Amino acid sequence: MWTAVCEELDATALGSTKEDALIELRWVMQSCLEAAARGLKENPDSFNRLTQIYDDTVAIGKAS
Repeated sequence: MWTAVCEELDATALGSTKEDALIELRWVMQSCLEAAARGLKENPDSFNRLTQIYDDTVAIGKAS
């Protein structure tokens, strides 16, 4: 999924205005959020895993 997101953003950024790129980024972010929401609804345990990853990342940031 992330590869497609990056390719889409690259294509948008290459031949468009800053405003067009921001609109595209907003669309991509919305799509990602919707996909995440569907994933969490289908697999509630994944929320716990995402929370753990976030907590671990914050802890690493504080430790460095």
